[in-house]
Amino acid sequence: MRIAFDIDDNVPTSVYFTEVPTFQFRDFEVEIGNVPNMVPGDSLELHLTLKNVGTLIDDYDYVTYAPDLWMPTLHEVNSLDSGEEDQIIIRLDVPEHVFGDYEVILNVISEGTRLSRNYTIALSPEKTIYLSPTLVAP
Repeated sequence: MRIAFDIDDNVPTSVYFTEVPTFQFRDFEVEIGNVPNMVPGDSLELHLTLKNVGTLIDDYDYVTYAPDLWMPTLHEVNSLDSGEEDQIIIRLDVPEHVFGDYEVILNVISEGTRLSRNYTIALSPEKTIYLSPTLVAP
């Protein structure tokens, strides 16, 4: 709000108020923290930060894509006020026999705008070398 004066001979003759329009929007950012080592047969937790960078409160939906048998579970952030941030945690059960590289995809949807973004996390198993002795008969 702005207050303005009309002045004649240094004497206010009228006062009026004007509204200054404000620009409001919804948007978000996701930051992926350090990705821990992926050990076959163990659970893995991925910690991401969701931040509302808009000027309005917003609600969020999620879809997680992971390789078969990884059984992802998600700790979700449902609603954030402007400027707020919170943790999203994706928990994965890594199968015992995994080889190669894998991707986990988190799709975040802003309910206010229906804006949707995919975040891809690349995972590779920690390499372990197993030595097994071979017995040779004399």
